[in-house]
Amino acid sequence: MPFKDILVPTWLLCNRLGLEVNGCRDIYHFLSKPREREKMTAKELTIEELTTEAMKLLTIGIEELYVVLGYQLLGSSRPARVAGIISYQTALKKVIETQDMYEALSFGTNLAEWGRGFELMYEELKQDGTRFLDSVRDDLRNGLCNEEILALADEITASTMQIIVLIVAAILRMPMQIESVSATVAAILCKLGLKNFCR
Repeated sequence: MPFKDILVPTWLLCNRLGLEVNGCRDIYHFLSKPREREKMTAKELTIEELTTEAMKLLTIGIEELYVVLGYQLLGSSRPARVAGIISYQTALKKVIETQDMYEALSFGTNLAEWGRGFELMYEELKQDGTRFLDSVRDDLRNGLCNEEILALADEITASTMQIIVLIVAAILRMPMQIESVSATVAAILCKLGLKNFCR
């Protein structure tokens, strides 16, 4: 499926998550430029880039962080599951395009139904993120819940975030293609409060 077929649904999700306009615009430009995607997907993220991403993620709510994690985990999901989500988004895109072409017709009811469908996807992705964090909770606690780390986590700065991201990455040992999960997990832990997580 061409990336252009997921531009509108991605933009809608971006708005649902409440990301700033520039962040949404960055996603749109990334998806619409194949050469930029190739550069980004072929490049391993540095620890500095992962730290910067984790710090940016601290600006959104905990529920949305779990959804972001759920989306990231789609990269390791069964292809049919991912295809189901993309098919749903593509169908919504076609409804929106049809509405634009025939604005005189009312699509209010259909869009409300589609909105409920998006809400179900949102909840499912949030649950995926929650389940993943629950599945690695003990490992994360073993690596992060000590006095030295907890003392650093009193105030989250770029330096402390970098340490947390490094530890999380070492614990999770994710493949390069989805190692950015470490940044999201670190942001979730910081948003929850590391001391609260360790209790």
